[in-house]
Amino acid sequence: MTAYRGPVRSMIVEYKDRGRSGLAAPLARALASVITEGVLPEAAVRGGVLLIPVPSARRSVRRRGGDTMLGLARLAAAELRSQGIDAAALGVLRRMPGTPDQGDLGGAQRRTNLNGALRATGAVSGTVIVVDDVTTTGASVAAAWSALTSAGAHVVGAATVAAARLDTDKP
Repeated sequence: MTAYRGPVRSMIVEYKDRGRSGLAAPLARALASVITEGVLPEAAVRGGVLLIPVPSARRSVRRRGGDTMLGLARLAAAELRSQGIDAAALGVLRRMPGTPDQGDLGGAQRRTNLNGALRATGAVSGTVIVVDDVTTTGASVAAAWSALTSAGAHVVGAATVAAARLDTDKP
């Protein structure tokens, strides 16, 4: 994982918010690298792994013309398969209606915004890794992990392309 600044930040913003789909491949390779270098347990290498992305707000998905994080997770899974790791990506998490987008919130608000706001749309079996593009407070990953565990998934870790430092003075 790298810092969410400079060229990495520009790539993520361009991919997610400006439709630069050509940036998906290098971002997916970076995500796959984080998974293989720091998250993927040996058991998953033998039995396969399921990448489940933190869902974006419905408004963001509509504005972007699709689920950019699910696309990134699918490409990361393909990269892992090219390395001989049985991997797939599924978009099985949904935000409950009325949940504000995390990007508009400060640190304390982020930590409470997603409590109980994510639900798995079906049963999930196998070794699961939660994936996201950027982690700020970890609230999104924690909410996804909780929702998946409640649905019976065996979550073994989380991976993001980059980490941002949130201004902790915001409410």
